[in-house]
Amino acid sequence: MSKKHNKTVNSVSNGNAVMQKIVAYQWPGNVRELENTLERSLLFTIGTEITELKLDNGGSSPITVDWKQRKEQAIAEVEQAFLKASLQQHRGDIKEIATHMELSTRAVYNKLKKYHINPDEYRS
Repeated sequence: MSKKHNKTVNSVSNGNAVMQKIVAYQWPGNVRELENTLERSLLFTIGTEITELKLDNGGSSPITVDWKQRKEQAIAEVEQAFLKASLQQHRGDIKEIATHMELSTRAVYNKLKKYHINPDEYRS
């Protein structure tokens, strides 16, 4: 690879955890992605040793984190709304809600606790 790009790089640094990053990364594209990453890192290397690894996704990007947060928030909102509607419909009867939602009563209680919803407020 060094000859291909007219570089004199002949090793990968152990000092700043480059090898640890290589080992720890999941490599979703397998060998081809590893080769591309090493080549990209080689192109930006000054000297004879790769000291920094240029990963495409070394960490979660802000867009990914934002997406995950939005998705979790949307799920939580729908879950809360459904629980409240079910509590009203079934007058706070957790066993009926569990049956309707195809969950265990423990799972329903855990969700109620998670969202700080008091089923007693819905019982007549």
